[in-house]
Amino acid sequence: MPLSDKRILEYVYEEESGSSEKIVDNRIRFSRAHLSRRCKKLVDYDLLKHLGSGVYVITDESGRYLICGLETTKLKRMIRNQISVC
Repeated sequence: MPLSDKRILEYVYEEESGSSEKIVDNRIRFSRAHLSRRCKKLVDYDLLKHLGSGVYVITDESGRYLICGLETTKLKRMIRNQISVC
């Protein structure tokens, strides 16, 4: 999993929701455009849920990954395919 994806998931989990703008302002040193693309890709993999207006929340699957370190089937596929859009 790309480092930016892991940081996005950690941030959204800790803050209970997040947008690419808030993530850039708070911790992650990637461009807002990059983070926005990555959030959309994480939605495609059911790791984030888009609530509208650029706000995202953690799904149960990504929550299990963050809490337990479990690599679920979708995460394994994502890692294996090295999903990345730069």
